[in-house]
Amino acid sequence: MSLTTRAIVAAAVLVAAAGAAPGSAVHAQGSAFEIGATRLANDDLAFALLWGEPVYVPPAPPEAEVRVRVWRVPLERSCGPAGHMICGYHYYVAAGGLGEGSEPAVYDLGEFGSVLALRWAGRPSDESPMLELSALNYPVFVYPRWPGLRRQQRVVRLRISSDTITVQRVR
Repeated sequence: MSLTTRAIVAAAVLVAAAGAAPGSAVHAQGSAFEIGATRLANDDLAFALLWGEPVYVPPAPPEAEVRVRVWRVPLERSCGPAGHMICGYHYYVAAGGLGEGSEPAVYDLGEFGSVLALRWAGRPSDESPMLELSALNYPVFVYPRWPGLRRQQRVVRLRISSDTITVQRVR
């Protein structure tokens, strides 16, 4: 597992801990509560929290009953004639239902360039919501610095259910 993959997986642990139930390490009860500083034995979590960036996701339609967040972690490397720079991002989706008993999960979308657009697709009658994602093979700022670089665009639909995300290529 790559460092960035471990970092986002570790970040998911923090997200889950933030909504932890009573009995967890930190919780408030009445006026008696404590603030602690317990070191988490996970350097990947620190990496994700320091370098990860949220990607705007429009609010899901109310009938979708899901909460979705997209994160990207920059990938710095040699980018051909453009030089050493951020040449892509590793993308992750965190998703969970709004009801009790729904467990959130993090999904790895892989490495690619820029997300151009995210929008909810489908009809309210669909059994699970679909998030349409339009993306490029490199970040938009790389193309002017790398003449002749082939610009490729992909559009996929992420069908989000309570325990999985499936990817359907649109174009």
